[in-house]
Amino acid sequence: MRDGRLRRVAAIAGLTGVCGLLGASPALAGTPPVFGAVAGSPYPTGDSPDAVAFSPSGGLVASANGGDNTVSMFSVSPTGVLTEAPGSPDATGDSPNSVAFSPGGGLLATANQGDDTVSIFSVSSTGALTPVGPPTATGSDPVSVAFSPAGGLLATGNDNDDTVSIFSVSSTGALTPVGPPTATGSDPVSVAFSPSGGLLVTANQGDSTASVFSVSAGGGLSEVAGSPDPTGNSPAAAAFSPDGGLLVTANQGESTASVFSASGGGALSELPGSPYATGAGPDAVALSSGGLLATANETDSTLSVFSVGSPTAVISSPGDARTYGLNEHVPTSFSCTDAAGAPGISACTDSNGGSGTSGSLDTKASGPRSYTVTATSGDHRTATATITYDVLGSSGIGSRVADCPRATGRLHGRTLGLVALGMTREQARHRYDRGATRSSRHEDFFCLNPIGVHVGYASDELLTALPSSQREKLRGRVVLAFTANPFYALRGVHPGATLRGAAARLHLGAAIHVGSDDWYTIRDGSSTGVIDVRHRIVHDVGIANARLTGDRQAQLRFIKRFV
Repeated sequence: MRDGRLRRVAAIAGLTGVCGLLGASPALAGTPPVFGAVAGSPYPTGDSPDAVAFSPSGGLVASANGGDNTVSMFSVSPTGVLTEAPGSPDATGDSPNSVAFSPGGGLLATANQGDDTVSIFSVSSTGALTPVGPPTATGSDPVSVAFSPAGGLLATGNDNDDTVSIFSVSSTGALTPVGPPTATGSDPVSVAFSPSGGLLVTANQGDSTASVFSVSAGGGLSEVAGSPDPTGNSPAAAAFSPDGGLLVTANQGESTASVFSASGGGALSELPGSPYATGAGPDAVALSSGGLLATANETDSTLSVFSVGSPTAVISSPGDARTYGLNEHVPTSFSCTDAAGAPGISACTDSNGGSGTSGSLDTKASGPRSYTVTATSGDHRTATATITYDVLGSSGIGSRVADCPRATGRLHGRTLGLVALGMTREQARHRYDRGATRSSRHEDFFCLNPIGVHVGYASDELLTALPSSQREKLRGRVVLAFTANPFYALRGVHPGATLRGAAARLHLGAAIHVGSDDWYTIRDGSSTGVIDVRHRIVHDVGIANARLTGDRQAQLRFIKRFV
């Protein structure tokens, strides 16, 4: 369909350079760079330039001039000043409206819409062009051109006969057709190879689809099962992400961008939330190695830029707010994942020098400590996960913590120190007037010397098994209190005791395994006693609400809620 889509194709080549600039620095993700005109700009070209492309090194820039059937070539100084190359502009076929450099920069191609050909030039170091034979016939109305990543193939999207032409490219730039043009969806106005060269996609504006083909070593095309895939209305351009894991179409008819995950075999799956609203009339799209997506919006003369989500760090074990012995070896397990469409995790490290998926806590000194895992994406975005813990001193008594009072009271019945089961959060915090040093939605950790008290409050989720009348009485109130402070003891069992010694004093049932710990419950009148054992050493003692720990299943659910 010869209908003047020249400006769309021109935008595709130019946008690739813009997205490369955006991806150069993560700081630009939220704020597009401010450009200033280079001295001498604008520079004269041939008549009606419809497309522009930089060479891979950035040292040359070319424009396809549809008005006078030429291509202009310029060398680019480090400051961006252009100098027209010897012999420029050079004659092409009729109405060139797309231009592309080969991956090595030694060849230049133009798709000539007016006479259904593609022109190939060799490129000297100065930018001087030498035609590689006469223009080569393509399908009807070629409106886009692309080299494969290795440079051994060249493709044109032929708008008028709904085909894509594939050529093998010799070392000198001579083209040899790889069979006849291959059928695509309607009006393939954009063509692109995947970064590996194993896939080829066309954006089909006439029927709002994307055709995906696998590419053999010799350039033969085989359409992927399920292709063509529906896109947003009237896609004007398509592009792969630098890692090949995403495919994006700019949907000019509805002002959106459709984003798909792309398997190695070419199967497409649209991502949740896609298509994404852009400026009006997007007619070009590009993705940067830094995790950015950009569309050039022809109708409202804007550039839409999107960034992918941040990475995620997770500490699987141990749990938060635990207590350990001095110099105890405590292994850790963690993981890092990147957001869909992001460039991938470049580093997953912990605060003690560990990397990958495992490390250990630092227990060389007593007192409160913290442990952090940092996920770093290939686009330099970071995310962290942190747990806190306490280390007991060599005698079981840690070093004194500044501004924390000494432990008082005892562990008995429904009371641990100054807090009691059934208290409101306000009452518990009033008793420990120094306040909670660490808090979450349903937990507080109150600072004491040498080790504090961990207090848990009843959430609606925890109370679901109880009758509504009992839920109201317990909602938001203290249902758990435990500590690793050796000042306290459960029926004579202090933190630091051996499991064997605890079993001699307490009637212990079967252990409840949570993470690397074994928990035991002991019925104690109006409350349930709890002890936490790690490596056969008692680390925590405490009390829990009896109604919420009535049987083994309830006990497991209760303990998992807080540890």
